[in-house]
Amino acid sequence: MIKELPRECKGAEKLFPRTMADPGCSMVTPTHTHAGKRLRAEMLVHLRERVGMTYREIAHMDIFADLGMSSLGTIYQRNRKRLQTGRNDPK
Repeated sequence: MIKELPRECKGAEKLFPRTMADPGCSMVTPTHTHAGKRLRAEMLVHLRERVGMTYREIAHMDIFADLGMSSLGTIYQRNRKRLQTGRNDPK
């Protein structure tokens, strides 16, 4: 576990306290599955709205490293709309 989080992750510590503080808990999620992609998308919305991180800061996080910078905005908009309309129940 990293003792000191990078500057861009400071806000995420407030949003995900158990994940960031617990050495046994990992933020690694299988992003090749539908559930993992959905979780990553929800996390993107929360990081933008609650923490106030920029796309550039979010892109430096490991879970978003395989996404292109230009795709973050599209993923954010789609999932923000999905969360607002209440369509967040799994099929």
